[in-house]
Amino acid sequence: MASRKSRLSSVVRTVFKVAVTLGILAVLLLRVDMYAVGAHIASIGIAPALGLIAIILVLSVVVAFRWHIILAYLETTLALVDAWRLVMIGLFFNHAPCM
Repeated sequence: MASRKSRLSSVVRTVFKVAVTLGILAVLLLRVDMYAVGAHIASIGIAPALGLIAIILVLSVVVAFRWHIILAYLETTLALVDAWRLVMIGLFFNHAPCM
């Protein structure tokens, strides 16, 4: 009975997380003029835009690796993938506008 309850709890948490994520994305998409975003990207060109995205991704991996090394030195374990996920979350919230 306990495992059935924990599975149900896990499903409810997952559904809640998905609902919150979709809600946040909906709010962001409603507040952002996607035509203006497309116009800005078109004005700089697709190749430079993709290059900038690649640079941001590479730098985020470097930052995550730095945190991985720092935490290993402090004898705390955090997988590199988890460190990168946390860095990406930090980047998002540092660049998201205040609502």
